Amino acid sequence: MPDFPSAKAPAAWFWNWIRNVLRWSLIRRPGVLACLVEGCSRAADDVLKDIYWLRDQFNPETCELEYLTRHGAARGLTRHPRESDARWRRRVCAAMAWHKLAGRAAGMPRILEHYGYKGAVMVNVAAGGQPERWAHFRCDLTPNAPVTDADWELIRWILAETKPAKSVLETVTLVLSPRSALRPSFNQCTGEVVTVLPWSPALVQKASAIRGAVGMQEVEIVTIGRKLEA
Repeated sequence: MPDFPSAKAPAAWFWNWIRNVLRWSLIRRPGVLACLVEGCSRAADDVLKDIYWLRDQFNPETCELEYLTRHGAARGLTRHPRESDARWRRRVCAAMAWHKLAGRAAGMPRILEHYGYKGAVMVNVAAGGQPERWAHFRCDLTPNAPVTDADWELIRWILAETKPAKSVLETVTLVLSPRSALRPSFNQCTGEVVTVLPWSPALVQKASAIRGAVGMQEVEIVTIGRKLEA
């Protein structure tokens, strides 16, 4: 018996194997027996294709999108309306690691980064001198792109889904930190002027000049905090 064909086997694998490998002489010429064997072989190929399709549906990495929702529900995950198909599939495939990251101050920024929001920092409000608010925290976010209302909704949903049950999200603070740079520039120009006078040696006059320019950009750091509704 040959090795069991892989999922990348050609469509007519059984028929090609019987005809070209077994080389059964009775099916080498067109006839009733050849038609019967070819028909059975192609039916076996269709069954093999269905077997591989069924196997793929049990794996969230290879299943069709309609079955991916069931895999996510079995892993305790919920898809957000703005979450793309590719992100949703990656999150379902990494459900174990996702659950380990959730609820941790070091893991929640990585979850936000999965959705494209980098530079998030979780801050405990009690650490700022308010011990009675031990369960409250805020998220300081330094985005690389403008944040729209839809982004605010998605960020709030991510934090609510991944925060510990005992914690209370107080605010999401948008921190804008534009860069300031001082770039000095200096340029030196040198040359020479040759003057020829009648009945006298040539006089050479050298000239040198240094030109400098200094520019400065003045910036202001603005912190925008958005109060979340209860």
